[in-house]
Amino acid sequence: MAVMMICTSCEDFFEKEIDVVLPEAEEVIALHAFFNTGENRNMKILVSKTRPVLEEELPSDFLNEAVVKLKTEEGSIEVFPHPITDQNRGQAYNFETESLFIDSGKEFEMTIEYPGLPTVKARQKMPERIVPDSVIFVPHAGLSAEGNQTSALDIYFQDPPGEENYYQVLVSRKFEPEGPASRIYIQSIDPATSQYEQSILVRDLTFDGTYKRLRVFIEHWYWQNPQVELIELEWRSISREYYLYGRSYERYFNSVDNPFVTPAQLYTNVENGVGIFSVGHSVFPQPR
Repeated sequence: MAVMMICTSCEDFFEKEIDVVLPEAEEVIALHAFFNTGENRNMKILVSKTRPVLEEELPSDFLNEAVVKLKTEEGSIEVFPHPITDQNRGQAYNFETESLFIDSGKEFEMTIEYPGLPTVKARQKMPERIVPDSVIFVPHAGLSAEGNQTSALDIYFQDPPGEENYYQVLVSRKFEPEGPASRIYIQSIDPATSQYEQSILVRDLTFDGTYKRLRVFIEHWYWQNPQVELIELEWRSISREYYLYGRSYERYFNSVDNPFVTPAQLYTNVENGVGIFSVGHSVFPQPR
């Protein structure tokens, strides 16, 4: 595939046409499967295939006829097809499992086969379930980097010693106690944290085995709306693979259309393919 490019200096001093020959891309299976115990009991799985650069997404990219197998030490887990009818809808998936009850330390292996494409495998181990002792709402926590008033949530928890542990913090607001939750943007200045979209990722490298207070900031306007009934915190114990994927996703997002940043590769734990397979625990401690 050849692409004609025009390079122009900032001052428009010159223009030059360059023929760029893009390498032929090998089609492989792309897997995206995320499971957290507190959200639901069915693992939702999206199986698609990669496509060449500059080509548009097609319904045929979603491999609804793939053979998906999921196994644990105890045996096989049944996986049901759930064909996609609208490829543009958010949170799309084309397979889901039976109801799962997953203990910490349990290992999984997922295998996906599709005619004409290399068979892919991915493995995961359920991390230890860490539950915060308490969450304290701080109504006045200073100014954000943008100069806006913030509130904060202080999360207190005991990190297990002698092992790598990874966490994710997400915050949502609800307009009705039983209504849908809407995710809101949070930040942290703690050196153990990094941003992943609207959430915060945490690695225990700097506080391994200690009792930790983690503070995350929320801008005032998110919760001062008189219609907001509830601020909901989701605390996840996540795998190392999910943490690395989130870090790489943020670097990739920040490098898109930025000529001053080195392009970033998305992390994958899928053998012979691309994507991410992750499992973790979610709890919803009530702030006070």
